[in-house]
Amino acid sequence: MTDSDQTVADLGEFGLLAEINAILPGGYTGRFLLPYGDDCAAVPWSRDVLLVSSDAMVEGIHFSRDWTEPEVLAWKSLASAVSDLAAKGAEPVGALVTLGLPPETQVDWILRMYRFWGRLDEPWSCPILGGDTVRSPVFFLDVLVFGKPVAGLPVSMAGAREGDCILVTGTLGDAAAGLEILQLKESTSSDSARSYLVKRFLTPVARVGEIRQLLQAGVIPTAMTDISDGLARSVSNLCAASGVGAEIEAERLPVSTELDEWAGSRCRRMAWQGGEDYEILLTVSGDQIGTALEIARQIRVSLTQIGEIRGIRNEIRVTGLATSDLQSGYDHFR
Repeated sequence: MTDSDQTVADLGEFGLLAEINAILPGGYTGRFLLPYGDDCAAVPWSRDVLLVSSDAMVEGIHFSRDWTEPEVLAWKSLASAVSDLAAKGAEPVGALVTLGLPPETQVDWILRMYRFWGRLDEPWSCPILGGDTVRSPVFFLDVLVFGKPVAGLPVSMAGAREGDCILVTGTLGDAAAGLEILQLKESTSSDSARSYLVKRFLTPVARVGEIRQLLQAGVIPTAMTDISDGLARSVSNLCAASGVGAEIEAERLPVSTELDEWAGSRCRRMAWQGGEDYEILLTVSGDQIGTALEIARQIRVSLTQIGEIRGIRNEIRVTGLATSDLQSGYDHFR
C-alpha cells in the first residue's frame, strides 16, 4: 500500500495526528508555549497567556438523542471542552459554539441548550460569546473555549521525568459503565449505583476548581493532561510527549463503590480503558509526592497515586491486569 492509498482508518486517530504534527512547526519556539498535540494551544497575550481549545460532539458518535436531553448535551459539551483548560492549570473566560444542524432539527431543542447555558452557574462554566451555525447531514456541535492560567505559565504534558509520581483526580471507569448501562437499556429508576454511573457519563465535571485549589496551595505538577479518551490513552500521550515510560499499578486505580458494585471484577479494566471521565492525570516530582497528597487531603480534593514515571521511552507497564485488558483507549478511527 502506498502512502496515497492510506485511509484514516489505516493510521488511526493518533497516527493521523502524529503525521499532522510532523508537518506543522513544532517545539516551544516563537509565539507558542505548548507543543502541538497538547490539550490546548497557548500564546502570549499582552502581559498574560491565552489558552484555546475546542471539543466536538457528533450525534451517533458521542451522543444519542434517545438518552440525551438538550440540557444534558449543553452541560457535557461545555464541560468536556473546559476540561482541557483544567488540564493546563487554567480557568475559562468564554466560549464560541459552532452548530451543524440537519434542516429538520426542532428549533426548541436548540433553544433549550442555549437557555441552559445562559443559566449554568458551575465553578467551571463560562459565558457563550457567539459562534456559527451551518447546515449539516448530521447534528454536531463544536465548543471553542478560551482560558487563562491560574498561576504562571500553563502546565504542559511534556514535562514528566524519570522518578516522577503519577496521580489522578477522582474515580475512573464510571462514565464507561454509564454508557454501557444506557446501551444495554438497563433500568436505573430504582438502582442508585446504575443511576450514579449514568450521571457520571451524561454530566461529567470539569476539574477546574480542584486543579486551581491544588496549584494555589503549592502543588507543582511537572506534567498534566485530561482523561477524555481513557487513562490508557492519556498515559500513552503524556509519556510520548515527555519522552518517558510509565509503570502503573492497577490495584491503585481509584474506582467508585458504585462501579465496584455494578462491574465487579471488571472495574479495574474499565478504569484503565474507559473514557469520558474527564478527570486529570498529573505527575509530580518524587520529593513532592507526600506534600501533594497531604495538600489534597487538607483541601478535600480526591487525588490518588497510581504509578511512577520510568526512563524507557513509551514503555508502559501495568501490573495487575491481564494482557488482553491493556488496549490503549479510545481511537475515533478504529
